[in-house]
Amino acid sequence: MMMMVVLFFVVMVVMMLMLMWLRFLLFLLILVSLHGVLKAGSLVMMMMMIVVMIMMVVIMIMIMMRSLRSAKRREG
Repeated sequence: MMMMVVLFFVVMVVMMLMLMWLRFLLFLLILVSLHGVLKAGSLVMMMMMIVVMIMMVVIMIMIMMRSLRSAKRREG
């Protein structure tokens, strides 16, 4: 039961962080795409988007690992 509550809380926090990050990343992507359009460099745009996606995944994994570790510590 306790584990379920902890998981729910973790999911909520991750969702909140993701929303915040998404807003920030959307802003960055818009800037990058404008820059790309000005320079007509679609390759650069693609690379930047890939890098942003990888960063998002890494940050998500880091948050999950940290939350799992803290949950384990709390239980025993």
